[in-house]
Amino acid sequence: MYNQTKITMKKFKLIVSGAVAFACMALATSCSSNDEPVINGPEANEPVVEGVMPSVPVIRDLKLSGSQIIGVVTTHKLSVKLFNTVANNYDECITDEKRNMSVSPFSVSTLLSMSANCYDESTADAIVSAFGYQNIDEMNDAMAQINAFLMTNGNTGMDFKVSNSLWWRNEYRDHLDKDILKVLTSKYYTYNLGVDFMKDETIDDINTWVSDNTNKKILNFLNYFDDAEKLTVSNVNVNTVYVNSEWATKFDKAKTAEGTFHGEATDTKVDMMHGEIIAGYAKTDDYTCVRLPFAGFAAMTIVMPESASAEEFSKNFNVESLAATEDLHTYMVELSMPKFAIESTLKMPDNVLSETGLSLAGAKNMLFGDLLSDKNAPSNLQQKTSLTINEDGAEMAAATSLTIFGSDLDVMKFDSVKLDLDRPFIYFITEMRTGAILMAGRICNL
Repeated sequence: MYNQTKITMKKFKLIVSGAVAFACMALATSCSSNDEPVINGPEANEPVVEGVMPSVPVIRDLKLSGSQIIGVVTTHKLSVKLFNTVANNYDECITDEKRNMSVSPFSVSTLLSMSANCYDESTADAIVSAFGYQNIDEMNDAMAQINAFLMTNGNTGMDFKVSNSLWWRNEYRDHLDKDILKVLTSKYYTYNLGVDFMKDETIDDINTWVSDNTNKKILNFLNYFDDAEKLTVSNVNVNTVYVNSEWATKFDKAKTAEGTFHGEATDTKVDMMHGEIIAGYAKTDDYTCVRLPFAGFAAMTIVMPESASAEEFSKNFNVESLAATEDLHTYMVELSMPKFAIESTLKMPDNVLSETGLSLAGAKNMLFGDLLSDKNAPSNLQQKTSLTINEDGAEMAAATSLTIFGSDLDVMKFDSVKLDLDRPFIYFITEMRTGAILMAGRICNL
């Protein structure tokens, strides 16, 4: 067992800092810089090109205002609320006989931020307010910076890709609001294409786009529309997120061995990884928590309940619960952890979505000018996620759609602790600089 090791001070700070606190500090530091970000992407006055993926500007420093930082923090809190809401409405949202769950709050928030621009003022204002921004322009600018910053800021050891697309009904071409399209292109780098929803090939094209932008981790994303849906769908808005990240300290594959995972339904034999990891750690009467750092600026926080089931624990887990897990101390953790892969399909009807403070009930679609502005625009929000954890790191992907109808080295010494993750747990994978919750879920059975 090791007593000391070499780590970079930058990574050390990431390990011991909480996601929200670190994000606020990093954002504030970025905003105080006088260096202007380098913009190589589409300019606001450039024409919108149909069927072409816009370039993403290179942003080295975030230039967020104080109120935009409040929006980022509010969105983080809403992300935890989304996790909790899905857990409490599990049977309505997810079908999985193992009762496992995986959801990408970041993908949902990015899609709804983008889609707010397509809705009437009242619906858009409600979305903007729920995410903690003062107005839609402020939100659009923040999202433009954050997504470009995450994708282009040289996150060593991590591949990070966010993609947006808008598939609109070709028959409505003459009514398409070019100003909305320009915002989606310049702020969300959105691929747009007029399509024929009467043809099944359109769904094939959308699914191919999703597959291409998630390294083929999300396949067959959308089902074919039925005849009634083909006649009434006006547009499909899609967001994808793909992240492939190495652990800061990889597990030795030679040490991986069969072990027992004590699931909530039954014990199962699984491959257990073993390693000695410098990580944030805490143990209370209610749970054991460990934060495992990835290379770059992300971490996986795992919370293993002591007495409650992971299912019940996730239902009661909220913003205050997550804040409590930030009180971690750095240890050399002698860790055993299961390799696992999980896929989830999530559907969020409006009655569930409204529990998060977001609601699309009564929304009007403004994408096509006055053509549909006097009609309610019912919608379907769905998401598919994929997460693989192994000795090298994590590969995660998410696709979310809204179908709208009518380092310097220092020597540090750490105490040692042993942790066997052989029981059900919940997890959060967070981009530490922005606090964005990329993936959250629970493992009840393997």
